Amino acid sequence: MSAVAPVKRTTLYIPDTGPSHNPSVPHLHIVLTNPCSKGYQLLVSISSCRTRYDKTCVLSKKDHPSFIRHDSFVNYALAKPHETKALITRMNAGDIISKGMFDERLFGFVLKGLLESPHTTTATRRYYEQNKAN
Repeated sequence: MSAVAPVKRTTLYIPDTGPSHNPSVPHLHIVLTNPCSKGYQLLVSISSCRTRYDKTCVLSKKDHPSFIRHDSFVNYALAKPHETKALITRMNAGDIISKGMFDERLFGFVLKGLLESPHTTTATRRYYEQNKAN
């Protein structure tokens, strides 16, 4: 069965999205927008809380029990648009795995944090504002 474009609130497990010192580490991502007219979707990754991290939106194990194992944060610094066609291709290949829908109430906090975090880039904020209705 072929994958279709993920909709906003979908969570995706994406390999090779780790930090520069360990890039092969996979991370859970949340799809923040539906596809835009240019064929892109905004995604944000979830990372483990370590010594220094963005405290704008911290998630616990209960927030996505099938994936989050310990306190994690929404890594707004890495939020960026991804080409929908490439996401679908990688999903069909089994490289990217859908992990279900993110909690609707918490999704609102994630979106609010995108606009409030000092780590969200201007370009990402602009993209979201232009495409949040999608």
